[in-house]
Amino acid sequence: MYCKNCGIEMNENQAFCADCGTAAGQGGKFCQSCGTAVVEGASFCPNCGTALNSNPQPEPSTTESTAAYQNPVYQNPAPNYQNSAYQNPTPNYQYQNYQNPKPNVQSPEYLNGQDKTVMALLCFFLGGLGVHNFMMGETKKGIFKIVMSCCFFIGYIFAIIDLVKILTDKYEVDPDKLI
Repeated sequence: MYCKNCGIEMNENQAFCADCGTAAGQGGKFCQSCGTAVVEGASFCPNCGTALNSNPQPEPSTTESTAAYQNPVYQNPAPNYQNSAYQNPTPNYQYQNYQNPKPNVQSPEYLNGQDKTVMALLCFFLGGLGVHNFMMGETKKGIFKIVMSCCFFIGYIFAIIDLVKILTDKYEVDPDKLI
């Protein structure tokens, strides 16, 4: 940086020229970049081509100029927290009156009041003999399964069908049905 009034070299941080006492950036006889004498009122330096103006802007240092291009700063407007959307948000929940069609507690009429687990175990181990049918009051089915097991050895096929129905809650107790 050079004094624009006398052309003497100055430090970047000097506010006044040490030789002539002129404020930095004031004057118009010399180029501020190279110190070459210029015609007063010229727009550009004939030696280095730097633009000459009466109110120069301080040139940023190379680290500041590259930092400005490498890390741009975007300024977004600050959010308006006075807006009603930010204050005490009240969710708009709508509850439906939902009733579980199959509650976890079985009704006393299901399996004639017997426990589902006990009936499933009896059906699995002794179903071919119809023991679970006798316990639920289905005497005809029990006798039918004993006959089928003794004569044709297919009573356990009916027991497996009953077991699946008991485990999926589809079993219907009907003392008058044979199968």
